[in-house]
Amino acid sequence: MNRTRIVIFMVFVLFLAGFYSQSMAQGRGMHQNGMGVHEQRAKNLENLRMLKLMEVLDLSDEQSPRFIEAYASFRKDSRQINYDIQSAVDSLARILASPKIDNDLVTKSISQITSLKAKREQRLSDLHNKIESFLTTEQMGKLVVFEERFERELLECVRGFRMGQMDPMNP
Repeated sequence: MNRTRIVIFMVFVLFLAGFYSQSMAQGRGMHQNGMGVHEQRAKNLENLRMLKLMEVLDLSDEQSPRFIEAYASFRKDSRQINYDIQSAVDSLARILASPKIDNDLVTKSISQITSLKAKREQRLSDLHNKIESFLTTEQMGKLVVFEERFERELLECVRGFRMGQMDPMNP
């Protein structure tokens, strides 16, 4: 069995375990450790992301701790910025749904969203500047490809499993 098949199978197993624990938690409202279902899903996805990324980059023992620290910090910042963007978009949607639209509020909301998106891009640039000092050019390239493809491929994989179109042992 090649590496890709093993990884896809691992993803499938992790999702099944996550869905099982989430369905059990929904009956109780929370996981045993007090973490809500949504937070546990996010944590599981972050763990999966990091596991897969570490495999893709094939980091040395010297690179691993430095990368994990930098990348985990970046992901934490990114999650907060994405939350702020979603909140700003929701606020803009409420403004636009009101009977009388305040153009100044719309302009201010758009400006806030644009600023937050620029901040998100700056954080990515900061991460790349920080890690390029200890990653090879090939590893940097793999990171860029991974970041662009991870979520899309994960969604495609889950859709395939749900629709019964993909055998986890033979993609």
